[in-house]
Amino acid sequence: MKKENLTTIIALGIVVIILVSGIILVKNASGVNPPFTVIESNSMQHSEDKSQIGIIDTGDMIMVRSFEKSNVVSYVEGHQTGHQEFGDYGSVLIYKRPVGNPVIHRAILWMEYDSGTWKAPSLENFKDSNGNPLWTCASDDFNNLTGTLILTLNNGYRNIAVSINVDDLLPHSGYITMGDNNATVDQSASNISLNNLVNPERIKSVAWKEIPWLGSLKLLANGHTSYLNNYATNSVPCLAALFVTIILSVVSVGYLFDEFVSKRKKTPTP
Repeated sequence: MKKENLTTIIALGIVVIILVSGIILVKNASGVNPPFTVIESNSMQHSEDKSQIGIIDTGDMIMVRSFEKSNVVSYVEGHQTGHQEFGDYGSVLIYKRPVGNPVIHRAILWMEYDSGTWKAPSLENFKDSNGNPLWTCASDDFNNLTGTLILTLNNGYRNIAVSINVDDLLPHSGYITMGDNNATVDQSASNISLNNLVNPERIKSVAWKEIPWLGSLKLLANGHTSYLNNYATNSVPCLAALFVTIILSVVSVGYLFDEFVSKRKKTPTP
């Protein structure tokens, strides 16, 4: 067998071993099958038409973990501890809705329903740097919330205040959720999860890691080029540049390996 062919086979073998090992490790760590999801909408973007590393954008592939293997932190809790994921405070959930594809949005606040009373203990320390509360409600008791609850997400992407009528919520505990690029919480949107908090039973998985742009391949294959053209115009060029970089890296490694073998053969034996 020619030396060049042997080098190519070895390089491909190493790549295959790395890929297979990586998939096995990801599946075991994820606890979800499949352990990936592709982003089709722009509801989590921090730009109107550009994809950014570290943010959940149209065309990204997101590695996910099961709810049981994740430590879910709400925006309100993250604001107090500094815990951030994907460019903002709190965890990002993938949850089921009655009709349509699952939703991937941020957990904003956990609310507890107990015998006709709404509670949100994490609101106790949801304050700005001056100690002023970042929430208001008809009742200022976070263990007995009534009326319209207003949350000031002043560190969020849109830097807005959002509201929800607590009295209209379906009587069960769960998360208020919201897309980073949206102007209202999901529980105020009729086509997402109107008045319906996201309880653990509806959570399919939790966003874990981002693989930028890779999901663009699926969108292109399914004919959804308009998603990329409208919301993430740089995804395909970035993905192409990434592939070229990987190919050049593999070729370079093969070349260096050949040079190393050649020098070893030319080195005289003492």
